Amino acid sequence: MPVRQITMIQFRNYTQGTFEFNPRMNILYGPNGSGKTTVLEAIHCLAVAQSFKTHFDKHLVQHETDFYQLKGNFAINKEKTDTIQLNYVPQQGKKLFINSAEQDKLSRVVGRYPVVTLTPEDSDITFGPPAVRRKYVSKMMSQASRGHMEQLIQLQKVLKQRNAILQEAADSPNQQVNETLISVYDDQLIEVAAGIEQERQQFFEQFKTLFHDVYGKLNGSSREVRIRFSPSVGYESELQFEREFRESLANRRNQELGFRRTMVGPQSDIIDLYLDGNSLRDYGSQGEHKLILVALKLAEGRYIKSGKSEEPIYLFDDLFAELDVERSNKILNALDDRGQILITSTDLSDVRQHGIDISDRDIKVFDMQEYQENGAAA
Repeated sequence: MPVRQITMIQFRNYTQGTFEFNPRMNILYGPNGSGKTTVLEAIHCLAVAQSFKTHFDKHLVQHETDFYQLKGNFAINKEKTDTIQLNYVPQQGKKLFINSAEQDKLSRVVGRYPVVTLTPEDSDITFGPPAVRRKYVSKMMSQASRGHMEQLIQLQKVLKQRNAILQEAADSPNQQVNETLISVYDDQLIEVAAGIEQERQQFFEQFKTLFHDVYGKLNGSSREVRIRFSPSVGYESELQFEREFRESLANRRNQELGFRRTMVGPQSDIIDLYLDGNSLRDYGSQGEHKLILVALKLAEGRYIKSGKSEEPIYLFDDLFAELDVERSNKILNALDDRGQILITSTDLSDVRQHGIDISDRDIKVFDMQEYQENGAAA
């Protein structure tokens, strides 16, 4: 479902800005600070109701103004479009509208117009700790499956309640846990965790194949890349999972009291990346990290399409950084016929050098500096 148009009002450095996009490839170029990343951020906000740069919406409001508004038109088919509107006012929060109807939950939009983002902040997926990769996988699976997203929301609710019991016990003189109360949340935790772990196991069986295929095409060598998924409690059967989960909770009770939080469950799963048998995080070069990150993102797009039978929107910020021309060409070939793509760059000549023919009629080019100077819709 490509995005046809967006309008930003008092969003970041835009007092008001409107952009109309090509359904295939769009190039936004200009110097740093010209607003090109903000356009991608606005589309991401409309698609998943949050920024990929900050968790604080007050940081998205233009300086010396008191709200922001985003509006986007997403193509359902050649004739029909959906209109999404996101309003934010400090002290009131965000409100989401789909075709003028206010939604009771911001999550209603997640997965409706799936997006795959590649930003400098995403380097944490390969460089950062397992928690970052868990979050990445959860977002990917949530865009493909609303049911999985609902399970993750329920998991957070149960963990919040269970952690409160542990914190109360940890602060008490004898550190005694209310066993009757915590057993209720143990049951709820096991139930929701079983569903999540089963789906994660199925996800990795599929995603590993997609990822290996994409990486092989991009790298063009015999180097071995591997994703290792180490669940807190492995899922083989419902009975086995419940038994092992309860044993783990009992064995780690003292540790949970010490850390004042639940130590067993999907929130503790480990996801690691390896290149030629070595930890990518510890031993990978900048270029190796970037290529594997791009492969993850392209595999993400294929995974989303397999579940929704439609291509996501690709939002690639500074795609060509740390990539040579040969690798860039392979990435562009892998993206061919993959739906709508938006790419930012500081230099149009760099875009040409990396294999994009900007004279192609399926490519729309935005000069962001000219846009900012003229203040006209693009």
